[in-house]
Amino acid sequence: MKKIIYALSAIALLAVSSCTKDNFQQDDDTLVATIDAVSTRTAIAAAGDHYDVNWVTGDTISVSDGTTTALYEAATGGSTVSEFKNVSGSTLSGSSIVGYYPQEISNGFLPYCQKYAADGVYKVPMISDVSSDAKNLLFKPITGILKVNVTTTAGNIVVKSISVRADQGLSGNYTMIDGAAIVNDVTGTALACGEGVAISGTATPFYIAVPANTYT
Repeated sequence: MKKIIYALSAIALLAVSSCTKDNFQQDDDTLVATIDAVSTRTAIAAAGDHYDVNWVTGDTISVSDGTTTALYEAATGGSTVSEFKNVSGSTLSGSSIVGYYPQEISNGFLPYCQKYAADGVYKVPMISDVSSDAKNLLFKPITGILKVNVTTTAGNIVVKSISVRADQGLSGNYTMIDGAAIVNDVTGTALACGEGVAISGTATPFYIAVPANTYT
């Protein structure tokens, strides 16, 4: 059976290019990061639901200028736009910067284990456009979202984890193609649900971030 995970309308990363390049100047310890309001609507099915992605207070992004990496933390949440404060003490320079969220994906690796969230993906993997403007760092998701509905007719049943396998990679080393993450191996992924999520005869949804593709 084939399941189609609809791709986000993400735009390929745009390189900043010109005949001459001025170095990026960090005038203070604050960045402004925006989540693209259009391409962060993830289609679960052809006529399915859509989900907005907002920053959460304390979210940490990794920002690199190609040589130096600095960590920034969201000062506010509940919106697609937030100010991020430098919490690493590193100073950025160079001609352009790029941001990663969560910070762990900056090493080119999508984690195998994801954490459960009741109302969506706990951390939607995102990468910003390459930018020379620290006050306008635009993030776009690099995966789609798989929605799994679970039901049971038995009582006192909880789900503690969900493992997903496919004929293509779902986690591990990835490369960026047309704004989307493509995993280079066939590793699956897993959703860890802590002490367990109670299920019943009414469908309980579980959301898993996976590279947008057609899978068997």
